[in-house]
Amino acid sequence: MAYQPNDTEWQALDLIALAFRPDWKNNKPGPTWFTKTGGTLPHAENFEHCVNALTAYATAQGTNRKRTPDIYPEDGRHWQDTRPLAGPERPGKQPICQDHTAYNADTCPICADEISEGQRTPDQRGKRIRQIVPSPGILTTNALGVND
Repeated sequence: MAYQPNDTEWQALDLIALAFRPDWKNNKPGPTWFTKTGGTLPHAENFEHCVNALTAYATAQGTNRKRTPDIYPEDGRHWQDTRPLAGPERPGKQPICQDHTAYNADTCPICADEISEGQRTPDQRGKRIRQIVPSPGILTTNALGVND
């Protein structure tokens, strides 16, 4: 169940962390997480799970308040408590569709529609074929702090 965020997703996680915790600015969360994890987040199921876990981690209060972002990639309640729930759209722990994260990869109805419309080949079912494009103006610096 390891998830490998792309460069844009790492930058987004960095910006989200700093939005919740500006005091982490000197820690440079993005590059630290990327280097420490080898580019993957081993406890994440998808990008939405990464964001939810980061939100829980960064907004923890009291004795659970985190002083550094460095422990975010490691296993903890922030991953366990934000794990996507099994349900009729996503039973069990089957792999999820990379483009439509509410569905299992092998039974995704949106992929099935796209296959029938010729927008996706059958071997692309459950795989990411869409490029994630951030809204213009949101990312003004990359994770290394260099202007784009």
